Amino acid sequence: VLTSRLPVQIMHRPDARLVPVKVADTAVIDLLREGDVVDVLSIDDADTAEGSSATKVLAKAAVVALVSQESGSRTGSDARLAVLALPERDAHVVAAATLTAPITLVFH
Repeated sequence: VLTSRLPVQIMHRPDARLVPVKVADTAVIDLLREGDVVDVLSIDDADTAEGSSATKVLAKAAVVALVSQESGSRTGSDARLAVLALPERDAHVVAAATLTAPITLVFH
């Protein structure tokens, strides 16, 4: 059950927040488990050269709080999410990045 106390309990930080993310490679979601520690990466548009893409680390040591279950829907949209516990500043960076770029995770 998600509560406002959960991120603090997971991260042991008073500024912890929960951020839902849709991972670009849906196969990664199948590997995630609650309690996993991951780094969050995205494409760095500022550092891209013609025809190439650089990556940037958005946050390190995020803790997986929840992984959504498959809905069984046949809409063609895989909307499974990972909910990550992060310090407030990192949570805001990750949340903003998910609006414009694909996100991937690196397991610890």
